Amino acid sequence: STTYQYNSAGRIATELAKNGEKVSSETFNEYNLDGQLIKSIKKSDNKISLTETYSYNTKGMLAEKIVDNFGIDKWVYKYNAKGKMIYKKYFYRNNYGFEESFFTYTKSGLLNGVKEIKGNNCHLNQGCDSSITTTIYTYRGKKIIRQLTIIQSAMEQVAEPVSSELGENSKLTPPYPRTGRQQWDTFKAETTFDYDKYGNRTMEKLNTGKINITTYEYAYDKKLNWVSRVIKLNGVIETVNRRYFEY
Repeated sequence: STTYQYNSAGRIATELAKNGEKVSSETFNEYNLDGQLIKSIKKSDNKISLTETYSYNTKGMLAEKIVDNFGIDKWVYKYNAKGKMIYKKYFYRNNYGFEESFFTYTKSGLLNGVKEIKGNNCHLNQGCDSSITTTIYTYRGKKIIRQLTIIQSAMEQVAEPVSSELGENSKLTPPYPRTGRQQWDTFKAETTFDYDKYGNRTMEKLNTGKINITTYEYAYDKKLNWVSRVIKLNGVIETVNRRYFEY
């Protein structure tokens, strides 16, 4: 069973979970003057098992989130003047690796492009993984009619210490020295879309060097809600969906 205690503003301050008579976990929450969660601490067996902290920018949007769950994960966010997210970075497992994203928008505020960079620090027997994914969108009105994705990935080997350096007194610690040997691969995918006069998607054409075409065939009721949808991949039926409405 779970019981809650609330602060004077009506927000959950304490959450108590029990298994029979035994307390299995307790969660304590703290808020800022605007009512936004800034810290949450969870205890299990009377020991802290999870800590989450949040910070916000001057406009009240989430700027940073840190999660300590037997290892530190951290997220950082940035926004443009219109409040659209333009940057996000995620550091995971005590800075073992990261994921970094950049966002651009059209003048009307539609997502125009995303650039994602992923990588880890050099770790023995795993190397230095990294990848760059760029996605660009083209619109007709507010509908996406083209999506171009390019993925570049690389693996750089690291220098392995000799066996004598792997003892308890080894001074060779991460990050391990790089060898400079890299192997890059590039993957490109272009998807085009089409829609019917009601705005429902009727076709997806995926070109990765090999072309796959997914089509959608609809049946509509008198209020122009689709009640049947047949999905075909390269002409072969994959799924049939049905919906029912009461008027």
